[in-house]
Amino acid sequence: MTTAAHERVRRLEFDTTLHFIDKHLPPRSALLQVGGEEGEYALHFVRRGHKVIVTDAAACSEGVLLHPGEATRLRVEHEWRIQGVLCLGPYHNLGARDLRRRCLLECRRVVQLHGIVALSYLTRARDAASPTQHVTTPAAVQAEVLSCGFEIVEHLATDGDPSSLEALDGLAEADYPDYLSQHLQTCCTPSRRGTGTHGLVILKKV
Repeated sequence: MTTAAHERVRRLEFDTTLHFIDKHLPPRSALLQVGGEEGEYALHFVRRGHKVIVTDAAACSEGVLLHPGEATRLRVEHEWRIQGVLCLGPYHNLGARDLRRRCLLECRRVVQLHGIVALSYLTRARDAASPTQHVTTPAAVQAEVLSCGFEIVEHLATDGDPSSLEALDGLAEADYPDYLSQHLQTCCTPSRRGTGTHGLVILKKV
């Protein structure tokens, strides 16, 4: 695919991730973003009226509080009751199973009861993963999060089937909303999970 198509794929992943997190967050929630990305997620939620704490200065932007920390040792030195945790990168950058499990347990510890945790992961379709990145299967992720005391609310493929994504290469900008709408209707289908490079689970602390 061309560079433009790769950017569209990234946009599809971003828009899909936001759609499903927004769906489960109460208005004006207090959120903790574990790790960095480029701050796009934190900024989106601040603009929607949520309060956001990030653990990585790279993700810090206007209206976002910074509390430095590690994914396996989270610190929330604030009176806010955390209603949602965004773990959209650290999990697949932790190579050892015990570290990934510690990350999940830390996310569960800091979020309030019935709060949500959004966890992204890399599937085995990811042929460009670095040796330090963890690639897995939807079934393995489900087993791991359930063993950590979560309930699975949503489980989906965020960037779609690579073969179908070829259509993004020549897609007109005006047609992107329809493509996204169709993707959102099908991405939770069990047969779609693991076909793209990124998966997402929305978890509830129970």
